[in-house]
Amino acid sequence: MPLTIENLIAQAREGRGLSSDEAAFFIDHASCDQWQGAFRIAKLLTASRFQQRLHFFAPLYFSSFCVNDCTYCGFQAGNRLLKRKVLTEDEFLQEARFLWNEGHRTLLLIAGEHPLYSGVGQIASYVAALRRAGLDFSLIVEVGPLSLEDYGILHELGINHCLLFQETYHRETYTQVHRGRKRDFDWRLRAMERALSAGIEKVGVGILLGLGSWQFDLIRLIDYAYKIKEEFGSFPATFSFPRMRPANGTALFQNNAVSDGDFQKILAISRLTCPTVGLVLTTRESPDFRRKLLERGLGITHISAGSSTTPGGYTLKSKSGDDGQFELADHRPLLKVVNEVLKLGYQPVMSSSLQRELRV
Repeated sequence: MPLTIENLIAQAREGRGLSSDEAAFFIDHASCDQWQGAFRIAKLLTASRFQQRLHFFAPLYFSSFCVNDCTYCGFQAGNRLLKRKVLTEDEFLQEARFLWNEGHRTLLLIAGEHPLYSGVGQIASYVAALRRAGLDFSLIVEVGPLSLEDYGILHELGINHCLLFQETYHRETYTQVHRGRKRDFDWRLRAMERALSAGIEKVGVGILLGLGSWQFDLIRLIDYAYKIKEEFGSFPATFSFPRMRPANGTALFQNNAVSDGDFQKILAISRLTCPTVGLVLTTRESPDFRRKLLERGLGITHISAGSSTTPGGYTLKSKSGDDGQFELADHRPLLKVVNEVLKLGYQPVMSSSLQRELRV
């Protein structure tokens, strides 16, 4: 079959996916009308595979200590304006109970990279506290890259889902923006393979939009997803495409700003190439743009709401963002976002009691 945009659209429509080379060809040669066709196919594939289910989660930041100096991150080690904090078990439980009472049932445990404050021992103490308190969250862990042995410990703790983003697959850019332990490109690149080898069932990968060329990074991400599928039998569970946001005490480094239009192309190509992968939308994006993406149905399956990027940001201090990893763009509470997605025809996956309350 000749390599044409029309043939690629037909191939994607059948749910057979596209290779990274085919995706690159589409990005380079598709017309505006053909992109509209890609958007329609992305919507059909998402509806067919995910049946309008939308998984909600909340990030629970437990430490802002970090050994890295990433030019774009508020937690960078050299940020003297940041008041750093690691949550005690009691403080962590206070934050978790707040999110549970709000209706969340999935927590993303996230922190700056630090061998002590975000190591497996710290995570283990929080997991034990949640169990003692009877807070039966589904847990996702996003910390710096760990060893095979440490991912094995997380697996023994009952963690079955980990995230780690390469930020950019362009080595020169990666080296330019990272200092500290994170500067080791290959150690980070192979982290999710170590997690899967250790028994972790699901991993999520992604790129930080604004660092490198989105076209280059997206194709490399797709390449990596196919590598994971070949070695472990299935694609990563999710792709994430956070766009860079300002952070207190940090000069915003952004070589390649990504427009709203290009963001939608990224979602569509991701759905066409890897039809089984979940796509994540966070509160880095504005309420209007999040609403638009959900209305268009381009592939979003996971969404955060009512978020804070500050350790203790839900109950211990205001949500000003001064001590957060970055500034949020959507500050709406969970209930408001859930009401909106219900009106858009989605089925929120979260607290069953809250869903019943909303539908009354």
